[in-house]
Amino acid sequence: MLSIPALLLAALPVQAAQAPESPFLDLTAADAFVRATEENKPVLIWFYDLELPECRRMQQIFRDPELAAWLKKHTVAVQRKPAEEQKLVSRLAAQVAPSTVLLTPDQGLVERVEGGMDARTFLLTFELALIGMGAPARPEGDAAEDPYAWLGFANHLFSTGNEPEECLAAYLWVLDNADQQIPGLRDRILEFLLKRIAYMKVSSDNAAPRLIARRDNLLAKVAAGTATPRDIHELVRFNFWLRAEHDTQETFALLDSTDPVQRGMQEQLLLQDLEWIVAYRHYALVHELVPEPLAFLKARLEAFKAYEEDPGLPVPQVAHGYNESRNMLVRDAALHYEVLLAVGLGRQASELAEFVLDQVPTGRAYTLFMSKANRLQVWSIARGLGERGLEVLGPKGQKMIRTSLMRIEGLEKKANGDESAPEGDGR
Repeated sequence: MLSIPALLLAALPVQAAQAPESPFLDLTAADAFVRATEENKPVLIWFYDLELPECRRMQQIFRDPELAAWLKKHTVAVQRKPAEEQKLVSRLAAQVAPSTVLLTPDQGLVERVEGGMDARTFLLTFELALIGMGAPARPEGDAAEDPYAWLGFANHLFSTGNEPEECLAAYLWVLDNADQQIPGLRDRILEFLLKRIAYMKVSSDNAAPRLIARRDNLLAKVAAGTATPRDIHELVRFNFWLRAEHDTQETFALLDSTDPVQRGMQEQLLLQDLEWIVAYRHYALVHELVPEPLAFLKARLEAFKAYEEDPGLPVPQVAHGYNESRNMLVRDAALHYEVLLAVGLGRQASELAEFVLDQVPTGRAYTLFMSKANRLQVWSIARGLGERGLEVLGPKGQKMIRTSLMRIEGLEKKANGDESAPEGDGR
């Protein structure tokens, strides 16, 4: 069994001993579309800027052998800087890197994802998006009960922009019937379906009400005390795509922590949406539910390691479709750090920060913890973290720390009524 510090570092997906050849072809977008027409494949373009930390982190996923092989087989994949493809970037509204788009050979948009993701989520998203590229007809006969047939039909209508109400009905059919036909399929494709239906709010007045009705069914289960961990996960994701994350934290706050069933649901909500719950400053309740967050995080690490070794065990945490990762653990640790500072437990907060920062000494980790101290306006603690970071980090990390230290100065001046101070981020 690995030690806890080793587990923290091992939480990232294991890479092959030798990275595969890059899946990206050395082509411009225009040349990629020519080749895609010849090979009858879609074009996948990853817009990147390696000056941005998220792009550097996402760059690592293309070393995943399964993902690299899939991209080579099923797409004409290229990586381009937004400045190199200004006309296309403007048309696709993909100015912010990292962004990934999947397009037909005639430049029709099939799928677009903004921001980073892990290799497994990337592969699943674009695999699902490709279903229906052959312009299938409405499922009938033997296909009438096939979720993948309905998904392909919906994808085709979505990509063409035709018949939005029929497209919406097809996606909802998959959402409501997937598990009856293929057990476990709903979990696998939930995020994709919710994203597509949420996007359809632009073309269909019925998209949002249909999602809200299904979300309200989940809320009814919470009120009745029958919600399962899966229901809680779905509730969080429905609220995310409805842009109603505040409803998640309200549900968390309204539950009774003295009732064992409701307390269990609160604990599940914490696992699913800790960031929003802390953003609304439910500090006392979070601390009541997790009085020793360092031990809690260590237990999560142990559970995840056990799951990696034996996937037959219960999944230790469903995390928005992403594998557990070092970045997520650092984020959650920083959120619990804010809670401990807020309830006056400075020593516990310090122990938590020291443990995490000893194991993950990066500029991102330090500045994340500093931002939590900034939010509570405990400037001296934020500076102390920054000074420690300057002593142990390399040039890149030090640059991030210095930027954060300058921000602290501006935030403190504004807090003291100096309106001439520059704007800063208190989060």
